[in-house]
Amino acid sequence: MALDVKIINIVTKNTRAKEKWTNIAANDKMGFRDHTSVISTIKYKNKDSADARYDSLHDLLIEWKEQVPSKATKANLIAILREEDCNGVADQLEGKTQAQTTVTTKLDVTGINVAKLSTNVNSGSSHSSPATKTSNLSTSLGNN
Repeated sequence: MALDVKIINIVTKNTRAKEKWTNIAANDKMGFRDHTSVISTIKYKNKDSADARYDSLHDLLIEWKEQVPSKATKANLIAILREEDCNGVADQLEGKTQAQTTVTTKLDVTGINVAKLSTNVNSGSSHSSPATKTSNLSTSLGNN
């Protein structure tokens, strides 16, 4: 899916993405021939802006869409955001709920393998009691 106004608006409202807009611009997945030139042009354009980071990220996404339309996709943007540790907005673009995002982020921070945890918890019967599911979760976390 190509970038649209809705996707751009979601990303540009994210504080972490705004802070990392130059890292995002420099990411190889963006596909710019000369990301340094793109960054310099955008910085100069927004040097007097009241919210330069917002405007810069917005301009970057528009430039990306115009200059490298084949790379300017939602899937590539999500991958770039994840590489730049902007997981909250990446989750939002994927349609995950805030609760899922919070749990995943907290588990990632503690070093728990979220993919393995998810597999272990989901491998139990769908008719398991809450106590069994809690036991499965405790086992997955190594709390026996």
